[in-house]
Amino acid sequence: MGSRQARNIVRSILGTSEIPLSTKQVYELAWKRFPKATVGEQSAPSFPSPPLAAKEHYKRKQPPLPPRGVNHPIPSMKHLKTRVLPLLVARSEVEKVYTTRAQATEEPTDAKSKGHSKAATKSASPTTAAKAWLWRIHPTSKGKQVPESPNDVEWKWEAPEKAPAKTHMEMYPLPENIHLNPRRRRARIAKVARDKAWVAEVARAVEAGKRVAERRAAKAKVKVKAAA
Repeated sequence: MGSRQARNIVRSILGTSEIPLSTKQVYELAWKRFPKATVGEQSAPSFPSPPLAAKEHYKRKQPPLPPRGVNHPIPSMKHLKTRVLPLLVARSEVEKVYTTRAQATEEPTDAKSKGHSKAATKSASPTTAAKAWLWRIHPTSKGKQVPESPNDVEWKWEAPEKAPAKTHMEMYPLPENIHLNPRRRRARIAKVARDKAWVAEVARAVEAGKRVAERRAAKAKVKVKAAA
């Protein structure tokens, strides 16, 4: 998980940018705008120590060099990709969109034969539109105040309420009478249908009996009043 300073740096860069940015652009802007940003020793990522001295007649592989600025909130591109951006995506603060951006094209081979350098050729080459995955602030976070410093207070975020987990029987309901063979299953279905029809008929009879009893009780009351 990235540090609070790293998340604020990404929020500041994407929140002030008018166009979506690539991961490399976010990384370079983080070092350009906040070169002196640091995190505590406990939050700084750890890197493997160099191996022991090589034995005689044996060449030991050199350890990988640590990224620049170990104490920086975003010490490497991998740290930005795997720890900082995924958390911001999960909090619905940034999103990745597939959009077009300008990209330089290479000049023909005859331009190189005239003695032009590769950098000059690339800068003088025209630009074309290319599709790419870029980062931008999530629409739901556009109204929030953009942090100016890595140590600013983070945006308030509340985890969404999780729906109660469904049981296995709710997710994969079994058909009725699955334990019976086809013949007994058909007989069971027919029997259940007859029982339901009988219950409905009994309920209609009970309602009819109540209505008859109410009519008789009403007639009896009329006769009593007439006799009185």
